[in-house]
Amino acid sequence: MHTPPPLFLLTAALLGAAAGPSVAQPGDPAEVPAEVTRPARQPTASLKLRYRLYDNEDLGDGGGVSINRVSADTEIQFPLGDASMFTLGLGVEHSDYDMELTTIVPDTGDPVDRVITLNASGSLLTPFADRRMAWLVGGGVTSAAEIDASFEDSITWRALTGIMYNPDPRVSIGAGVIVATQLEDDPLVVPFPIIRYRIDDRWTVATEGPKLQLTYDHDDALSFGGYFGWENRSYRLESSAGVSSDGVINENRLPIGIFAAYSPNPGVDFRVDLFSSLYTKYEARAEDESELGEDEADPSVGIGVSVNFRF
Repeated sequence: MHTPPPLFLLTAALLGAAAGPSVAQPGDPAEVPAEVTRPARQPTASLKLRYRLYDNEDLGDGGGVSINRVSADTEIQFPLGDASMFTLGLGVEHSDYDMELTTIVPDTGDPVDRVITLNASGSLLTPFADRRMAWLVGGGVTSAAEIDASFEDSITWRALTGIMYNPDPRVSIGAGVIVATQLEDDPLVVPFPIIRYRIDDRWTVATEGPKLQLTYDHDDALSFGGYFGWENRSYRLESSAGVSSDGVINENRLPIGIFAAYSPNPGVDFRVDLFSSLYTKYEARAEDESELGEDEADPSVGIGVSVNFRF
């Protein structure tokens, strides 16, 4: 049985988070139903608007942090030749940090305020072997910094590659690797599995980069699920931050969460997430890569809402 091209496109969509400004984002919906309903060789586009609140995370040094995060991401897919697909992604994220009494950076209890993240990415998906396999290559560039920080010192680069195999119309398996530069730290190499398994008409398990999600489709419009994974962010601090001048804060999380999603029609999805971080670590570094300080946050409950439009 030959696997139709849309299944590869769905699997590639599950990797979109890996090519974004962080390795993975909590609560991103698996873009599964929409591609099936569209002609495979026509350009498609999507716009995702998202809000996240991480509230009152207690730090080990006695301080605390709350984060309000809003983002907008657009993705355009262009068919190339008989089966290949090029995907262009653009995104912006605004994170408002409220840090109090922390010792992560010496001489300041509030080392970071507002962070703007800009992201651009591109990837090419090429099926082969009678469309039973597909090769994915891609890359991107990200700027993440406080409002008044140096733009040229806030840029990181990444590359992504992976290979997928479709032994059955319900199954995609494979492996990939992300190589990414980091601000004031060594490059990051993250291998990850590629899995999409449609267990039956209602249950699906799938990966999005280093994130695993289980989804239950109650009906054509309503679905529920849960997920866990890993996400990483780093951002350049503004030059007026005293000892932290031109420094960097790196944020690592292991999020776990549940969600409910509603799709009134194939062109729009609404989603609500309730999540927590099993592990959260903040680390500050100076320009010479020396460590300024670090701290871990206790788990706390966060909430997210998002809407995704497809055209």
